Amino acid sequence: MPKKPPKPAKTMADRVRDAVEILQNLKSVGITEQDFGYDETKKVLDEWIKSGETWEGKVDFPRHGRYLEMILPWRQDRKCTSVFRATELLKREWKDQSE
Repeated sequence: MPKKPPKPAKTMADRVRDAVEILQNLKSVGITEQDFGYDETKKVLDEWIKSGETWEGKVDFPRHGRYLEMILPWRQDRKCTSVFRATELLKREWKDQSE
């Protein structure tokens, strides 16, 4: 059975474009460059741009009671995902306020 050709990797230009989009999305929800977590996100994205290796993980934004969950793939046919989620503490506070 013949081997399938390897999947193409994201180019550095693809990774830069994806990283800029993630940072712009953070700014669109009120995150500033001074917020705790922004620098860590930028460091992760810079390292991913340089290495091209898949990265999955979370970055905390405690002032906002949230964290950013990201999947940064190496393959060109995979989309980056970044989800800004509420922490369990913030969810409990919302629940307590609604009761």
